[in-house]
Amino acid sequence: MPGHRDKDCSALNDACNVGTCDEESDACVAQPKPDGTACEIGDAAAGCTVEVCSNGECVLDHEVECAPRECQTAQCEPVGYNGYQCTYANVSNGTPCSSDNDECTTDQCNAGACTHTKMVSCPGVRCGGNHEYDAGDAMCGLEDSCVGGVAGYPNGVCTPTCPTCAKAESGPLALPISEKIQGGTVSSVTLSTQYQFVEEAEVKVRLEHEYLGDLLIELIDPRGWVHTLWNNIGGPRRDFSNTFDLSFPVPLSGNIESGVPMCALRGEAANGQWWLHIVDKGTGNSGVLREWKLYVKGSNATDLNPGHRCQEAIDFGTIDIDPARTVVGTTACGINVMSSSCGGQNGAERLYKFTLTTPKRVTITLHQPDRDLILFVKKAIDGVACDAPNLCSQPGAKCYCSQQVGTWGPGNKPDEVFDGILWEGTYYLGVDTNAPPYYTGPFSFDIRLVSLRANGEPCTDDKDCGSQHCQNGYCCLEGDCCPSHPWPVPPNGTDPDVVKSNPDWISANVTAGEKCPDQYRENPTCTDPATCQGARYDAMCVNFQCQKVRVDDDSACTTSVKSDDCGYYLPVYCGSVGPAPFTVRNQTEPPCPTWCDSDAECDPDAHCDPPDDPTKPDTPGSHTMTCQADRANGATCNDPDDSDCISGHCQNGYCCGAGDCCPTD
Repeated sequence: MPGHRDKDCSALNDACNVGTCDEESDACVAQPKPDGTACEIGDAAAGCTVEVCSNGECVLDHEVECAPRECQTAQCEPVGYNGYQCTYANVSNGTPCSSDNDECTTDQCNAGACTHTKMVSCPGVRCGGNHEYDAGDAMCGLEDSCVGGVAGYPNGVCTPTCPTCAKAESGPLALPISEKIQGGTVSSVTLSTQYQFVEEAEVKVRLEHEYLGDLLIELIDPRGWVHTLWNNIGGPRRDFSNTFDLSFPVPLSGNIESGVPMCALRGEAANGQWWLHIVDKGTGNSGVLREWKLYVKGSNATDLNPGHRCQEAIDFGTIDIDPARTVVGTTACGINVMSSSCGGQNGAERLYKFTLTTPKRVTITLHQPDRDLILFVKKAIDGVACDAPNLCSQPGAKCYCSQQVGTWGPGNKPDEVFDGILWEGTYYLGVDTNAPPYYTGPFSFDIRLVSLRANGEPCTDDKDCGSQHCQNGYCCLEGDCCPSHPWPVPPNGTDPDVVKSNPDWISANVTAGEKCPDQYRENPTCTDPATCQGARYDAMCVNFQCQKVRVDDDSACTTSVKSDDCGYYLPVYCGSVGPAPFTVRNQTEPPCPTWCDSDAECDPDAHCDPPDDPTKPDTPGSHTMTCQADRANGATCNDPDDSDCISGHCQNGYCCGAGDCCPTD
């Protein structure tokens, strides 16, 4: 209608309705908006909800998800009309987050994410490996070892590997391990420390392999010595994370050949390049070296492992060792560094040395334990390293091997003996093992170093003597030896009384008499009865040698020894003329008589008569008569002296058988 104006129904407008004029009723009514039309209930900033119209009512259609995340806060923010989005903000780094149930990790937020970081150390936490050849070090902190873990979880305890050690580590690796790799898998680290030598060492290795028994694992020190950590053990088991020999003992209990103890590195050079060498000796299996670490506690002491190298040989000095000294030692923690032609090419050894300023007899007796041991002796050579492989082939080299007294075996363990004369110089003595390097243990030997005996000194055999001749219990140049000091034999014609009163002669004679065999003595004999001179032979020590020496001795020229028949006079006998006493001193030749006083002073076939005319009467006491042969029949006689006649009858001035005698034509 002209002039008509619509009603204003806007008062009925809301989120889900529009005010309109109803023509029929001419009244304002609320007309619902189409269902699903976006609307808002209350304050738009009050939440993350989306509402829509339904039958004119604004109802909740759905909620926008905006919950906080781990390590993030959530904030719901409007976007346009009735639109919302959830925005996230990272919580502060280091905020604790949910645990991964590993006691050796830290659970903390980092850049909005919950991270589980392996601790450096988690001492005391229980741990264990997956089998008896896996200690389970990976369960512990980065610088821990699972001690006892070879017995499985929870028998191991996470223990700091070596907090005071210098360390060198490979970092993460992915080096393949396979029999197809010529020479094996090799990785090196370089250790730098203020100390020269290794006091203690540990090696941590983590690897994966399908058959552990295929593997030989060796540690090579900066001087090139090879140390066996793993000797084809473990059989079909897989993977390990071990620290040799803190969490994985070397050798393994019950398997002496599983490896060489880490203590064998004691005293070795610490600084320089160290190598881990892995050889896969099997076929068809492979693996990966993940990482390895070397821990070394260093020292500058030079006596960490005495006798493990010739440069640190245990020194007996320069003095004699007599009587023998018993030395107790061990090849444990030893290495095989000095080669010899005596055996023991791979076995561990312990080294000693001694210096001789004069020639000496050296006797060493090694008592066999439950291992087959040998002895070797090498002379040092100027300008040649004592552990040079070619030492024994150098000019002037002196190398000796012990002699085994019998054959070694389980039921027979004979001593090893070296016994000989060594000349001036420095010598190295090695107790070596004639077996693989895993067989080590205690030993003992007796050593005797004795200066060679001078001539005249006691000895047991030729090796005791500087002359290298021992006989009769003493040293000398040759023959039977004796202990007296030298006594020169006097020249012939020397007054025996002077000789026998000489103290040197007396000493030599007495000593030789006690010490020299009987063959050097002879009893006195009267060697020249005509002159009543005799001799004996004494055992004398001349230049320390037993000699049979003639000594004037007339004691055998007794009164029973006839010196001279003296013609028709009675014989003269020794033992009655000369200086008294006659038993020892020189006698003089007894003179024959030149006169007689009676027939009794003549031989039985002679008589005493005046010398010119037998018919003259005897003149006893005149010292003019002589002994004359008895007269034959018919010869003149001093009648009635029957003794003048052979027949014993003198009559009529002549000799005959009987009656009156007369001369015969």
